[in-house]
Amino acid sequence: MKFQSKNTLLYIEPENESTKLTIDEITMKMFNAIMNHTKVGILLNGKLIENDNWRGFHFCVCDEMSSCNDYLLPSGHITNSLCVHYVAFHRDEVPKEDLIKIKKFIDIGNFTQKDVKDNLNGVTKKFGMQKWETKTGAVGSTEEEEYDERKNRGVENCDCNFF
Repeated sequence: MKFQSKNTLLYIEPENESTKLTIDEITMKMFNAIMNHTKVGILLNGKLIENDNWRGFHFCVCDEMSSCNDYLLPSGHITNSLCVHYVAFHRDEVPKEDLIKIKKFIDIGNFTQKDVKDNLNGVTKKFGMQKWETKTGAVGSTEEEEYDERKNRGVENCDCNFF
């Protein structure tokens, strides 16, 4: 979903794969912000609807997978789980307006560049492209098994949250 407003960040769909990693002040500020998010939900009509989830996830052009949540940052901006990935790997496709917003973030957290490197592609590395840990703890469930397990619990939406 491509979306731009004064209170949102990085709702973009990069068109080019990238292997160039950029870890600088902007990447560090974005990482610190997402790791210190204040609320989880979904972006709907420009607002965060708390404690709700999208019914699935999406992939970046380079196959990085999102979570099914959006996040409210300490700055008051709403973003998605691929925000750090976008500024680290797709910087040339990030809107200038978003880079200006990120530059204004207050430095929070004591994270290092190593922390950022260790967590980039975190969703994919932690959970695999089609597999993740379910609420019942069944690691490595397939998408169909996860759906059946959630259906048996009466949950119809995605209940993943990676941050």
